[in-house]
Amino acid sequence: MLDLISIIIIVVLLIVDYYKKDKKTEHTWQCLENNLPPGENGLPVIGETFQFLLKKGQFFKEKAAIYGQIYRTHLFGKPTVRVTGKENVRKILYGENKIVRSSYPTSVKKLVGCNGLTFTSGLVHDNRKKHLMQFLRTDFVNQHVSGLSEFVKERLQHWCNHSSINLYVETKTLITEIAAKFLISSDIDKSMTERLVPLYEDFTSNLFTIPINIPGFGFHKALKSKEKLKVLFKEALLSNRDRSLGRFPAVLKAYGASLDKDTFDEDAFLDGVLELLWNASETTSSSVFCSVYLLNKHPDVVSKIKAELVENEITSGSTESLNHKQLQSLKYVDTVVKELLRVLPPIGGAYREVIEEFYVGGYTIPKDWTVICGIRETQENDKSSDDPLCFNPDRWNEKNSSNIPFYTFGGGKRICPGQAFAKQVLKLFIVELVRNVEWTISNEDCELIYFPTPQPKHIMKASFHRLRKFDQL
Repeated sequence: MLDLISIIIIVVLLIVDYYKKDKKTEHTWQCLENNLPPGENGLPVIGETFQFLLKKGQFFKEKAAIYGQIYRTHLFGKPTVRVTGKENVRKILYGENKIVRSSYPTSVKKLVGCNGLTFTSGLVHDNRKKHLMQFLRTDFVNQHVSGLSEFVKERLQHWCNHSSINLYVETKTLITEIAAKFLISSDIDKSMTERLVPLYEDFTSNLFTIPINIPGFGFHKALKSKEKLKVLFKEALLSNRDRSLGRFPAVLKAYGASLDKDTFDEDAFLDGVLELLWNASETTSSSVFCSVYLLNKHPDVVSKIKAELVENEITSGSTESLNHKQLQSLKYVDTVVKELLRVLPPIGGAYREVIEEFYVGGYTIPKDWTVICGIRETQENDKSSDDPLCFNPDRWNEKNSSNIPFYTFGGGKRICPGQAFAKQVLKLFIVELVRNVEWTISNEDCELIYFPTPQPKHIMKASFHRLRKFDQL
């Protein structure tokens, strides 16, 4: 809880920032009041930022219950509209560089770096994304399936050696290590990983916050962690004199290569490494946690996965690693992955800045406002399928499955470049989980919170045990 002095400092700084800005936004608000979405402006200048930071995902749920699919609020110093509904969200996601462009709160921009792939736009973004996607396609994961398989199996066995584990922390650590090992550098050793993971946790847990660099504030803590992370990356990647891009893992070249020159920018490169780690691990780790959580609640789905493994001669307790052909043959597991990502998408909303006034759902969305696409609400309130809140992988085999809204990876020009990597890693994890271990969760009814990614509200303990063979199912 922020103390009184901290709140006063925040208010003063926001007021100063407000009066530095052009009054155009305020004038637009007043002129279009009658056609704006319903909602509240909150307190002068700071709007409803504090309520949002305290309630997080619950803030949007409460607003939607009052105002419906489209409503306005005021967050992080900007008037903001939250939009849900299949067609409404599609209009915004596919309106990139026409009516909107990607935008995040100031704290995220400053921490991740304004020059990264996440925050660039236009030709710069298109070229970087094109280059990056060459290395994050399914082919990239296929080349590393055996190594990933061994890595996951070893970690599952490690969990079996403990009476219980903190499920969310351990799954996040696993995926952070996978991203560090397979995307950043295969030479990052265990001792370096042990230093990296807690720093990375401090960094990611304070991304969405008030951007005040004063000790005691989350933003300050995240900045300090970022500095230490970059030192670790420099130690792992730039410790020798050869700094040519050719010696780095291929996926990093998208961040080290300049669009118009061949010179090497060390600081920009290290920022890019951190952005890659964030993009590759933060959402995937949440989905891996959710896979263990949901499959524990749905033993019928686990049984169907086992049956498919037996059908494809993928045995339990085998010392052999998976290969990409085996992974490719598991069509039911594909539906499990997609349904998992539909029910519990790792990102609940996509932030955009309005660059051209437009209309959606009968309301005016003014230029310079922020609009947030409500991905989670859109998918869980879908009326085109039965019981959209239910975890049912078989829905993707129905005739009308193409009508089911699925915006987990965004859409349009800003669709996630790492979606193939995320889906393949998640699929591989689920297969190794089901064929190698059994597990129980002591507090499986623990409430989940959904911001910034799905995670348990309280510590969730899980116990893992080596699996008895199921080959004769």
